[in-house]
Amino acid sequence: MKNLEQIRAANAIACADSLERQAVRKLPALVLANGLLAAASFSLDSESRNDMRAIWVAVGIHLHQRGHLKAAPAGADDNAKVRSVLRDLAGRSSLELQNATAEVLAYLGYLKRFTPKPAAEPNHPED
Repeated sequence: MKNLEQIRAANAIACADSLERQAVRKLPALVLANGLLAAASFSLDSESRNDMRAIWVAVGIHLHQRGHLKAAPAGADDNAKVRSVLRDLAGRSSLELQNATAEVLAYLGYLKRFTPKPAAEPNHPED
């Protein structure tokens, strides 16, 4: 049986190579400042935020695997998939949303560490 840390790490490793590190690094602060639903909705309908949408799809898959979502993100594109995650989370109780937020923040910590650094990015001590 795997513990939560192993599950989070395995899920982050599985998708980290395809994600933009700079966008991943911004999300925990965005979630803490604005809440999970507002942070995810920030990525919608903007061509300049495609990288954030891809991260929210990965987060949605993780939340589904952990039982925080009824279904995995579904839709024709990442925008629709993020909307499906938002619809599911918006229908949850306050306590369920709080638990999902805590899980997202823990998962983003792993995702941030496993996402490869671009060649020109300086080494940051908080990583």
